[in-house]
Amino acid sequence: MDSAIKFRLHAIMAITMVLILNCTAIAAERLPAKKGDPVTPPNFSAEFLPGLNHIGAIPEKQYVIAFSNGDLSNSWSFVFAKDIINYSKKYADRFGMRLIWANAHANSYRQLEDVKSLLAQKPDLLIISPNESAPLTIIDRWCTEAGVALICIDRGIDTEP
Repeated sequence: MDSAIKFRLHAIMAITMVLILNCTAIAAERLPAKKGDPVTPPNFSAEFLPGLNHIGAIPEKQYVIAFSNGDLSNSWSFVFAKDIINYSKKYADRFGMRLIWANAHANSYRQLEDVKSLLAQKPDLLIISPNESAPLTIIDRWCTEAGVALICIDRGIDTEP
């Protein structure tokens, strides 16, 4: 795997961990995490994650991460989704975390239904790679109402600040 992609994936997972560590609405119900090594690599730059008290974040709970993917038709999307799944297995073994995910097959309306289904499973975090921006605007409100942190990757969704 390309080192730049590996670094970005580490960055996304580290940022995800920072967000999860700060989520309290649903996380309070989770079991304590298994003991494991820090999520971030030892040489990870502290400047990349301002606000993180120390490098080497370790989850406190067995978090559930939801991932909604818009499409797998290009090589970047396919590799990215595959890497998220592979990393989630690593974190499941190390900390007891769980990934739930769905692929919308380039259909924004299907992605909306996927997100409804994922949110019904009460994740701590939703990572979404939107198929399109405009039709998926409502997802921001759904996550806010559900108390679920939201990370958009690859492209944004239209939201009000």
